[in-house]
Amino acid sequence: MSGCEKNPSEDPVSGGIIDHSDPSAPKEIESKELVSMETGFYHYETDPAEGGYRYSFSLKPIDGKLTLTENKRYQISCEVEETVLDKVEEIIEQYDLAQWNGKNRYTSGLPEEYSPYYLTAEYASGERIYFYLDGDPEAEWSGAVLKFLREVFAVNGFAQVLPPEASYVFTRFDFTYNEGETFYSYGNILMPGTDVDYITCLHKYIWSLEGPEEEDMTILIPDGYFEQVKELAEECNLYELTNWSIRPPTFHAGDADYYSFCLETADGRQFNGWYEGDEIPPEMAEIKEKVKAFMDPIFEEGEEYTAYE
Repeated sequence: MSGCEKNPSEDPVSGGIIDHSDPSAPKEIESKELVSMETGFYHYETDPAEGGYRYSFSLKPIDGKLTLTENKRYQISCEVEETVLDKVEEIIEQYDLAQWNGKNRYTSGLPEEYSPYYLTAEYASGERIYFYLDGDPEAEWSGAVLKFLREVFAVNGFAQVLPPEASYVFTRFDFTYNEGETFYSYGNILMPGTDVDYITCLHKYIWSLEGPEEEDMTILIPDGYFEQVKELAEECNLYELTNWSIRPPTFHAGDADYYSFCLETADGRQFNGWYEGDEIPPEMAEIKEKVKAFMDPIFEEGEEYTAYE
């Protein structure tokens, strides 16, 4: 019997240790080209005292299209970009999940929150990661996977999967675009505060390729600003416009018309969008006007930032 196969004749006793590990499985993966992933785990929602949920995700090609599915809690599915695989691979590397490759060892009869978690990752090289171990409802790796895949579902029309306490507490909002050869930028900026500390302010910057005239303003963030950002993001459907892209390093002002935005929450979630040229969605023109109507009065009425001595 090979290391990861289960003996059908075994009858696990509650509390007993079941071990089908393969000690020969490699603990390093050479390939970076992930082609599919499946994982399942129980994870606390926010407060352990409030409990959590069991999740089962798969990310694999179906009929030639990369498809993300959750078939335990939400039972939803959507087609996604290949870049989702790249981000999952980053998480696998960040938490060194290959260190558990081949481990198939779990305790029978544990409570649901400690029921086994597992992951299978397949690579273009034919390499593979597989483990099946006693669960940890606060494991960092599964929390990172859950956070990211929720965001992917959210930007593909399933925003209801995001936990409201985390997803709607914003700490950053940036929006930039051009009108011909004039460029507009609104957003957060770090400025020197007292002693060696920095404070987050709001910055508005307008400049033109045609001449030296520009507008450069920095103000303190007014009370209630990020609550208003939340309302603006929902009104403009910025979640659905997220494409995980940022300004390419090869892009220069004047190359093409563009729009860019970034929303970031207190727990580090980001919703980024970058569109240029023919890829610009038609609704961005209306969104731009809503952002200007929201931001310009804030700068007109805001308290100007003054550098601390």
